[in-house]
Amino acid sequence: MAERTESGSGGPPREFFTRAELYDRVINWSARLAREMPFLYRHFGPPRGQRILDAGCGPGRHVIALNKAGYRAEGADLAEAMLDVARRNAAAAGVQTQWYSAAFSELAVKCPDNYDGLICLGNSLAASPDSAAVRAALANFARVLKPGGSLILQILNFPRLQREQPCVRGPRAIVHNGTEYLFLRVYHFERCRVAVTSITIWKGREGWQRELGSGTLCPIEPDDLASWLSAAGLLIDGLFGAYDGSAFDPNASEDLIVVAHRRNGERQPAN
Repeated sequence: MAERTESGSGGPPREFFTRAELYDRVINWSARLAREMPFLYRHFGPPRGQRILDAGCGPGRHVIALNKAGYRAEGADLAEAMLDVARRNAAAAGVQTQWYSAAFSELAVKCPDNYDGLICLGNSLAASPDSAAVRAALANFARVLKPGGSLILQILNFPRLQREQPCVRGPRAIVHNGTEYLFLRVYHFERCRVAVTSITIWKGREGWQRELGSGTLCPIEPDDLASWLSAAGLLIDGLFGAYDGSAFDPNASEDLIVVAHRRNGERQPAN
């Protein structure tokens, strides 16, 4: 099997898709939104035009769904390529909204400060480089929320993930132009970070080939997250282990979903 690195020139066929498009295509969005959106609707309440920010919005699927449901949702992402995909997806869905090119640490500067709600899903917060960046992100989340505004945050349950070593997620498969592509991820804990190897496998002109990509995550501990939320002025309303509303079980839950709100009073500093 031929092998390429993510930065090499021998990756999937050029007509396939960019990294942002790959992420958008490999997710089963119908199933994911059907699982996640009822949870968001339940905690944000009936749509009355509430203004919601999706921090780390990726290809914009949650923003689009929220707007179609009657909320006023906007998206922010650090990756311009993701925002390009989000804009195309929104245009195809007939949704007009605002998209902000902003890292978590820039939200208080680049986005309005009057949101009724904020979501940060898909383990996006854990993509922060370290715990200091996580704390800065949470402070920015609080800064752009109205007093009493709601936060819904999802990350992986890292203590459980660590006990699974070695941990593999996937494979997921899609077919594009008659070619089948397989995707999987391998997680490996290294001191204060998690190394993530992404593997793409497809059959090209030279037979079966694979492309390797790498990245890191910050393994956020539930107790640390609770402390950092409080320091940012965000009060926890509930901890959940899945979008069906089941309680968070540190030994069994794959995810940690936090519902919190910004306390009343003076705004916390953004950094």
